[in-house]
Amino acid sequence: MTAREYKKLDKVLFYAIQQVRVSNREFQEMENTSDPIKKHVLELQAQNHRGYAEGIQYALTTLNYRHPDMETLSRELD
Repeated sequence: MTAREYKKLDKVLFYAIQQVRVSNREFQEMENTSDPIKKHVLELQAQNHRGYAEGIQYALTTLNYRHPDMETLSRELD
């Protein structure tokens, strides 16, 4: 891969980390909410963000992309 491609994959990796952190915050907020409708909406949003991050992780792993923050992404997803 070229240096330009690695830079773009770096951006994608950091975006995935951001998405999983948003998802984790939404799951926490969902647990603290008593309104069932808001709880359901937060759960769907959290699942959407988490799925997006998992898809990015899968794609980066398939491309054999190596970066120290890949471990951070894996840890955040667990």
